[in-house]
Amino acid sequence: MDPKLRSIIVDSYNLGSLPEDEQTDLIGKINDLLFQSVVIRAMPLLDKKGLAEMEKMLDADAPTEDLFGYLQRNVPTFTDILHEEGESFRNEAFEIMNKIVGE
Repeated sequence: MDPKLRSIIVDSYNLGSLPEDEQTDLIGKINDLLFQSVVIRAMPLLDKKGLAEMEKMLDADAPTEDLFGYLQRNVPTFTDILHEEGESFRNEAFEIMNKIVGE
């Protein structure tokens, strides 16, 4: 994973106090969830050729970084989608945690 992205996730979700192995585990799970939501929003914005290429990459289990790079190059609003989905996920996670702590 890109060190900058890792750092953003650690800071955004206050994971810095956790042991490294727990950080790595949670970062992977958060990354997977964000990836799914971003792809779901971005794929309909691709043209037929772009969609076919993206499906090939998904079928070949291309690395997440390659898929994000492809979407970034081919979906003009990709960065906005990434930020929106990241913020939405973060808000939902904190809302759930507040409910758990409040019980």
